[in-house]
Amino acid sequence: MVSYILGVASVLMMQSLNYRVMKDLYKNNPTKIKSRTIWLYIARFIFYGVILYVVYGSDKWNMYYTLAGLITFKIVLVVITLIFANKGDDSDEI
Repeated sequence: MVSYILGVASVLMMQSLNYRVMKDLYKNNPTKIKSRTIWLYIARFIFYGVILYVVYGSDKWNMYYTLAGLITFKIVLVVITLIFANKGDDSDEI
């Protein structure tokens, strides 16, 4: 169970970083959004790789539960995005 929580906490931490960086970029420097998005993807995958490498080398952690924790957030994110997708025009948006 602790391995699963490690996976979920890792994803939440990286998504929080992504949110804070993108929020700042939208306000202050929107021209750098594309390059920062690419760097955030690279950093995210490196961070996930490091987490999985550490878990794989340790006897106390379960790699499969950690991987499930990493994937669970992505599955939930896709489902929520599909449920709340606005398929109409954006004239109602703020």
